[in-house]
Amino acid sequence: MLKYKLEIEIEKPLDHVFGIFTNRILLPRWQPGLISDEVQEEKDGRKTFKLTYQVGRRKLFMTETITREEAYQYHATYKLKGVVNHVRHQFEAIDAHRTRWRSEQEFRFKGLMKVISLFMRTGFENQAGMIMNNFKRFAEKH
Repeated sequence: MLKYKLEIEIEKPLDHVFGIFTNRILLPRWQPGLISDEVQEEKDGRKTFKLTYQVGRRKLFMTETITREEAYQYHATYKLKGVVNHVRHQFEAIDAHRTRWRSEQEFRFKGLMKVISLFMRTGFENQAGMIMNNFKRFAEKH
């Protein structure tokens, strides 16, 4: 298992930031490599999406199940071959013009990914940090 927490400050009001974060149409604008985002199913109040990413010359497929999207919180589980990632995003107002975004990530690995993960901890954290910085730049411009 791999766990870590990240935090970033965004120079925009809380409602603006959370509105952009939860707008699925805007995802490709700040998610590197995302080429499609399709609703798979909706049951028990939970939505599941199929996400397709272009990573170099190959495509990576994963599912996202939203487990909470309220009160400035966005919790989701991402699954791909050999990996389950539980993510809890919390957004809070610092003041009327700034927002703090906290992200807690927990990865569980199976099979070959268990071995690979031993060498990739920094890579997972760096990727999450890059995505958060992409979002920050995007949200502050729009």
